[in-house]
Amino acid sequence: MLEQKGLEERIDHRTLKAQGIDREPTIHMGAEATALERRGIRTERGDYNREIQKRNQERTALNAAKEKVLLEQRKTVKTAQNRKEMGQYEIETGSVRHWFMLSGCV
Repeated sequence: MLEQKGLEERIDHRTLKAQGIDREPTIHMGAEATALERRGIRTERGDYNREIQKRNQERTALNAAKEKVLLEQRKTVKTAQNRKEMGQYEIETGSVRHWFMLSGCV
């Protein structure tokens, strides 16, 4: 149906976990609860879904913060590796410079 209408979206009936999505699923509201919510009347199902949505937002923020920390750690490790390599380069070039001096080439 979606493909016939030229839409790129696809429906996946697997669980969120099976799809690799780190999110808690909400529950189906149903027509009656949806109609009440649209009129501004809170329902148990709506309240439950709002709690889940809040937890999902917190989870997303936490995951983003974790990713930021991991990225900074990777940068720090890379910087340390670069400094170590540059130090090794300095030692090697220093030795070559010293050899040239001893051999009278400089």
